[in-house]
Amino acid sequence: MARPKTAPKQAPKSGVAIALRVPEELAEAIDREIERLSKERPGAMIHRSDVVREILHRALMNEPKKGK
Repeated sequence: MARPKTAPKQAPKSGVAIALRVPEELAEAIDREIERLSKERPGAMIHRSDVVREILHRALMNEPKKGK
């Protein structure tokens, strides 16, 4: 019998994995953002982690440096 095909091995992703618990209200807001982005980007597979990563990046990496 032939062996089932498996997905090709992917290189490990760079970065640090972070697990977090959020209130239901925040999870619902994240899901609404997924819906909005899905309409904006038809065909894209958008996950909660994508939305959280994008929001954190915008909030923390794009803010002007204080005290300089």
